[in-house]
Amino acid sequence: MQRRTIPYSNPSLAAILLAASLLMTGSLAAHADVSTTLYASLEQYQWEEYDPTSGAQLMKVSGPQVRVGLNAASHLQNLPLTFAGDAALYQGTMDYSSQTTDVGTGTTIPYNSRIGYAGYNLHLDSIYTGFGDAVQPMLTLGVEGWRRSVDSRIINESVGPVPAIGYAEDWRMLFAKLGLRGRMSKLSWDLGMKLPFSVTNSVDFAGTSVNPAGRLSAYAGFDYTLTSHWQIGLAYEATRFDASASAYSPTLGASVLQPKSDEDLYSLTLRHAF
Repeated sequence: MQRRTIPYSNPSLAAILLAASLLMTGSLAAHADVSTTLYASLEQYQWEEYDPTSGAQLMKVSGPQVRVGLNAASHLQNLPLTFAGDAALYQGTMDYSSQTTDVGTGTTIPYNSRIGYAGYNLHLDSIYTGFGDAVQPMLTLGVEGWRRSVDSRIINESVGPVPAIGYAEDWRMLFAKLGLRGRMSKLSWDLGMKLPFSVTNSVDFAGTSVNPAGRLSAYAGFDYTLTSHWQIGLAYEATRFDASASAYSPTLGASVLQPKSDEDLYSLTLRHAF
């Protein structure tokens, strides 16, 4: 199901949510000790979709992306709590491997192209610090949205050139994380579980939206303190979705769904604390 490509065109929403997250964190500053960290990440991204019946892989996306973000942590003076607001934007261009259908013959044809990603991630960490630095329980609530745009391309088959028309998807989800973090000398760590919910995927050519359910997944990360202001870290985060229920597409005159999908993200991050 491919039609046209639409470039990412929703930076204003990301900017509004970015400002809201910073204001939310800043509102705690009057009665707290506030620390701010700027960071940049080089990431390896992978997305895979599977046939809900056979389990066969339908599509794979993989490649690098970059992320920049700001974290502002408010350490409350009279309570063993820390609240940390985090706002980030990311973008990348990756390899796309799937299949398309020749509308003339109905034949399924392998389709390799490039896909552009652009998105935002905003979240708030609530951290209990009553046990000291070694172990700290943490609850995270956040929102993430991204657009991916597949390029149009001519596929040269034996029967002649076949046009594969690109398309765009807009994803938005809320998510929760429950985990632990800790610090030992120059090494800090965090790990836990992640659950997406209230997930929406809107596809331009289908003229409708679907709502895949999130599944539990894991995340983990390690940071090493280089100096009083600089840290370097490695992290892994998985995000999982079950297949959505079918939704009727008035454009196609048929039902569509989002297949079972797995997302894996590996990141190398450099942080500067102010």
